[in-house]
Amino acid sequence: MRYLYFLNPILLFLMSLLFFTARNSAHMDFGIFTDMLGLALLFVLALGLGVYAVLRNFVDTYKVMTYIAILWLVYPILVAWPLEFILGLTRLDALISPHFAGLVVFAAAVIALLARYRSLPFSESFQKIYFVFVVIVLSIQVPHLVALALYGGGKAFVYNDVSLALEGQLPLRTPHIVYIVPDRYASNTNLQRYYNFDNSLFTQALRSRGFTVKDDAFANYTKTFQSLGSLLNMNYLTDMAQALGADDTHYTPVYDVLQDNQVQRILRRDGYEISNMGNWWEPTRINPDADENISRAGFSEPMQNYLQLTPLRSLVDYDIADACDLVERQKNHVVDAVQRDTPQFVFWHLFTVHDPYIYDEEGACRNHRHADNSWEERKATYLRHVDLTNNMLLGLYDTVQEKAAKPVIFAIQSDEGPYPQDYYFNQKSYEFTKAPQESLDIKFGIFNAMYVPPEYYVQPDGNVTPINNFRQILSALYGTQLQMLPDQTFTFDREVYPYDLHDISGSLY
Repeated sequence: MRYLYFLNPILLFLMSLLFFTARNSAHMDFGIFTDMLGLALLFVLALGLGVYAVLRNFVDTYKVMTYIAILWLVYPILVAWPLEFILGLTRLDALISPHFAGLVVFAAAVIALLARYRSLPFSESFQKIYFVFVVIVLSIQVPHLVALALYGGGKAFVYNDVSLALEGQLPLRTPHIVYIVPDRYASNTNLQRYYNFDNSLFTQALRSRGFTVKDDAFANYTKTFQSLGSLLNMNYLTDMAQALGADDTHYTPVYDVLQDNQVQRILRRDGYEISNMGNWWEPTRINPDADENISRAGFSEPMQNYLQLTPLRSLVDYDIADACDLVERQKNHVVDAVQRDTPQFVFWHLFTVHDPYIYDEEGACRNHRHADNSWEERKATYLRHVDLTNNMLLGLYDTVQEKAAKPVIFAIQSDEGPYPQDYYFNQKSYEFTKAPQESLDIKFGIFNAMYVPPEYYVQPDGNVTPINNFRQILSALYGTQLQMLPDQTFTFDREVYPYDLHDISGSLY
């Protein structure tokens, strides 16, 4: 039994990671977990070798590593949060990042432990308490980890009549396709009704350029992953939801069909190159099947979120200038892509109207530590970013049309509206089936506009949701009339059960 105590440092270090994984298993696949576990073990090994290089004694190394692991485990409560509070209260956070300050405190504590290692209390009873505590806590997480390893979701594909209808056909034309999803961009009607914001100058400018703009459009689903999963597979997720069951909690099946989607498969089959552009959200940050990914580099989103709880938090600090630079790189990529002769499908999940907001009142990069102090200030910041995004998109469209090597289909369609105030402060337990009408309107009202070159015939769909956007695009490419789907909008109560879907179309349109 005593020899098992030597596992204490490793188990203590891994406990926070395994607990984090168990709590977030619905949003992770096993491959991401094993990557995180491998990096964590490498870190513990490197740290242990560093401590041994200083102390030159295995038992002393084991002792110090146990104390370091305990500090690692309690770091968020005893170090990170008090530091953020103190630095924020004294306004010193403008001079030094609380995350960097936390790393300095942790490093100083490690140095102190190395200096005082001989006087550290370390009775066998303490070691036994550590070991029993860790085993009990980890055993509670085992069912979640086993479910993550064995979970078979993510293998199913959304049934699609479009793939079958186009099987064996070649497109009559292969224009470039630029599809931009500005996350949380509200519909024109809602901007006017609930934000007192007149968006008509932007929409008039789009219409003058040949866009079809739907002023009163609605999302098909509550959340981004469902909206994009249905959009890019040109079908509702009803069959998947029925197959998985209303009590399934895993988001990953939809993540998988979002990345390996039917639109991308059809276009790639017929010679298109695929560009994926996202930010930090993992399902669109990296698309493994895309030819190019222009997104936030570095660790996966789950790994970033885990490191936020550790002394290494400063390693994943993403300066606001980096976010601004990413938008510029993505804009430049769109312009570069449309100048190519090979047909391009550029999918851009754009975060300029999604918090954390990146621009100040002058349109320059915003101080990332600045926070809106009231709901009204948050609304004003949101509207400023809508206006800045409008100007950017108009300029981008004009540049694309000027420089493109071939005709371009250009779409601007948001996936969901902004968060209503009551939902923003109560997301985990919010019930949309009981939400007031204003909250439903705000959350589901979206922007939807599309330009198709006038020489391409596109059958009108008459829909108020974007479910048929790609059916229209592919109809234009293949010179056929694909079946259009009826409008439906689904929501789910409490984010734990994403497949417990309720049709709320009648409450919206």
